[in-house]
Amino acid sequence: DKKYINISSILAIFIIGYTVEGMNLIFGWLDLESLNLIYKLIICLIGTFVISIGVTVYIFSDLGVGATDGISELISGKTKFHYRTVRFVSDLILVILGYLLGSVVGVGTILITFSVGPFIQRNRKIMAPLLKKVVGEELVQDVNSHEEKFEKEVIA
Repeated sequence: DKKYINISSILAIFIIGYTVEGMNLIFGWLDLESLNLIYKLIICLIGTFVISIGVTVYIFSDLGVGATDGISELISGKTKFHYRTVRFVSDLILVILGYLLGSVVGVGTILITFSVGPFIQRNRKIMAPLLKKVVGEELVQDVNSHEEKFEKEVIA
């Protein structure tokens, strides 16, 4: 399904890495390593929530999505699985692959893996009224229609 590929998909390939590096420069002065675990978890949850808002907005923008988001959207749209479930499974697979390839998997990685999908799904419902005004009613209904259909058929 090519509807998930657009200019934003291409830009994401080149921009995300530089954005992360830029944020590291901006926030690098914070001595987060000296904080206790509770504060680190709170900061991680806040960051995850902010990321989920950004992902929600760019999914609704209909300018294309990045690889992980596109795969999650596609599978969720073609099956009866909630976006949060598909996103969790795809993130978990990537975490396992990263670990097997020698990457460090910490508490933050696990926290993000479990929370970003549910945050995005929740944000989609909460932000829909505002985003209808910005990007248009039809687009928002298209993005949310799968979730509503799932809830009526499977949950009810």
